[in-house]
Amino acid sequence: MFVVQPSQFYDKVSAFYILLTAIPAAAFIFCHIFSVLCRNLFDSPEKEYEKMLAIIHMEAEKADFRLKQLEARRLMRERGDGPWYHYEH
Repeated sequence: MFVVQPSQFYDKVSAFYILLTAIPAAAFIFCHIFSVLCRNLFDSPEKEYEKMLAIIHMEAEKADFRLKQLEARRLMRERGDGPWYHYEH
């Protein structure tokens, strides 16, 4: 029987052309995967800044509310119109 086999030269040439296209394609795909991951997993600096400003604003509102609550309690104690007035006297 006559068996057709590729020569050693054909194997080397085919491997060369496969690697010639595979290496740049792999680098291209890797760069795009990395950029997609960076774009979707990490927030932009502007977004981080806005999140920090929102946290600072909420903490400032909490501090303002606490001051108003302390002032209201102080005035209720002075004027005797708080819920504890009836129990203390």
